[in-house]
Amino acid sequence: MRRSEEVDVDFPRERLSLREVGLKSIIQKKFSALFPNEILDQSLRIADDAKMEALRGRELSPSLARAEDGWFTLAFQ
Repeated sequence: MRRSEEVDVDFPRERLSLREVGLKSIIQKKFSALFPNEILDQSLRIADDAKMEALRGRELSPSLARAEDGWFTLAFQ
């Protein structure tokens, strides 16, 4: 899954206060770090010492990503 544009932050009003202008760039930088340009391009490896014995050492690959009604769902196999 690849992000097609840069992260953009909007406020509920058209004219931003001086404080909001400063916050906007900070929020955009933080969200860009949280949501990289590309995700789900690698598998997820469960630690060998995980509490759930059935999952220890397993490698899971992403199989589904869906955004719907404000929820973001990721599935791994």
